[in-house]
Amino acid sequence: MKIIILPPARLELRKAVLHYNRQREGLGAELRDEVRRAAQSLVANHQLYRLRHGDYRRVNLRKFPYYLVYFIRQDKILINAITHASRDPEYWLDRPLP
Repeated sequence: MKIIILPPARLELRKAVLHYNRQREGLGAELRDEVRRAAQSLVANHQLYRLRHGDYRRVNLRKFPYYLVYFIRQDKILINAITHASRDPEYWLDRPLP
């Protein structure tokens, strides 16, 4: 399976990395690494997470209070949001998928 991080999710990650780097240099890189590991784990375990209303799934990060929202389309995992757990959990629902 191929992982595709869609542009809105990439922007969310970039903003979060900047935010954490302002708190402590290198902390943003730790977030980016954790997102990368979580995304890579989906290749083997994409069906593991519960299918939610709206045909999406999500995986929580371990160290940071973020989760990845993703859709499975044919042989692709489309990550549509990388969001802080305190946000409205469905703020991204109107984002189009390619």
